[in-house]
Amino acid sequence: MGSHFGLEIGKVGKRRTLTKALTGAASTRRTSLFSANRGVAVIDQRKTHNENLLIVLTNPWSICNKAEDINDFIIEYNIDILAITETWLTGTACDGPTINALLPNGYEIIHAPRRTRGGGTALVYRQSLNVTHVAVSSASFEVLECVTKGPIMLRVCVVYQPYRTALFMEEFSSYLAGLATSPGRLLVLGDFNLYVDDPLDKTARSRTAFNAGRDLALTTVPQREVKGKGRRIPRDMLPLNPGMAERFASLTKDKREQDDPEVVQFIRDAIIEDRRPFLPKMSYNLYRTPQAAEVEKILKKKKKGFFVEAGGLDGERSSNTIWFEKKHGWTGFLIEMDPSYYLQLRGKNRHCYTANACISSTNFPAMVPFIEMRGGNAAISSKVSKNSLNTMCFPFYSMMLALNRTKIDYFSLDVEGQELAVLKTISFDKLDISVLSVEYLHTNKNKLKQFMKSKGYKLVKTLAYGNAALSQWSYDYIFVKNETIL
Repeated sequence: MGSHFGLEIGKVGKRRTLTKALTGAASTRRTSLFSANRGVAVIDQRKTHNENLLIVLTNPWSICNKAEDINDFIIEYNIDILAITETWLTGTACDGPTINALLPNGYEIIHAPRRTRGGGTALVYRQSLNVTHVAVSSASFEVLECVTKGPIMLRVCVVYQPYRTALFMEEFSSYLAGLATSPGRLLVLGDFNLYVDDPLDKTARSRTAFNAGRDLALTTVPQREVKGKGRRIPRDMLPLNPGMAERFASLTKDKREQDDPEVVQFIRDAIIEDRRPFLPKMSYNLYRTPQAAEVEKILKKKKKGFFVEAGGLDGERSSNTIWFEKKHGWTGFLIEMDPSYYLQLRGKNRHCYTANACISSTNFPAMVPFIEMRGGNAAISSKVSKNSLNTMCFPFYSMMLALNRTKIDYFSLDVEGQELAVLKTISFDKLDISVLSVEYLHTNKNKLKQFMKSKGYKLVKTLAYGNAALSQWSYDYIFVKNETIL
């Protein structure tokens, strides 16, 4: 599949482009943080009449079941203008509850209802910006045009092209020609459904016609797709800023050691995220996994403990640690390498530190490819392929130093076949881990047991669980440190 591209255009020359930064995200589950569901482009305008204006573009694939999440997102990131494509609003009274739930205090919305299934555009903005709607029409694409009158004069055009037609290029080019002569600053942004890296996509190849001779700058926002239900995104769609990217490249090139101060500081600065200051948002009834049940017995229902979970997907559905957080007041650290699942995890508002990264199977940081597997899980790949994505990996000890934490009550490790390789890099002499649950493969189970025994751990339980009808089974060992009181 080709990479799906959004597009945004702004005047340049004497009128500087408004584009300063771009990020993107995608996901598969409707219950996630809304920004995870499809693309997000962030256009950050700086130093204009001594004002800062943060403009965000997203396609959430319907705001109807994500209104409260969008509300939280606007508040958390202090967004000035949120442009939305594919709102799925109908223009009827049924939209009222959705709009009321979506808008934070001090914000208003202008929207154009969808014409067919899907579609619909909207602009959510601060009331202080004094936005007015400009009536325009088109046959081959949806467009919502608005003008802000203060403190910054700006014309914002939100465009959505639901499908390609022969008319689109001609009509959109004519529309841009009219905008180019309009007064004030101009920003055109939207979802154009163009696959600009597909050599067979004639429409995408002709996209240069958009800005030819019109003093316009064009920027594309990648949204990579792979096979399977829903969508996935590469790591570079949650980009580091250039300075951080250079730091990471230096760390990997030099193969810095686990306790290198620069490695630890980089993880603090760029990787670990603090707890979200919102109420938890769960989609299922609280469930105690087989691993959690065993660990709870071993630790005698300990209160206020600390856990680490590597491979918890969305932070709820398959999480071995949420039981301890909800029932026993624990906190901890969640590590998820898949960016799509990670954004869902963040949307759950778990009372934990989080990291969109993986635990390295080497003693130094590295960028590694991973692939999606059956059931939505992801696994480290030995080579880059058209369906592989990239993720940053760090030694476990480095991550714990970044958290200033060396005592762990429960460590849940599920990294799809890399468990033994990861365990071999852990400094067990420097970390005090009471209990571990480790998923294992039958091909390495004896080596795994022998290794853990050599590190002072006793195997106390073997778990087999899954779905017999689907022939999907998982296997875990529960290890307890010899000094731990049973």
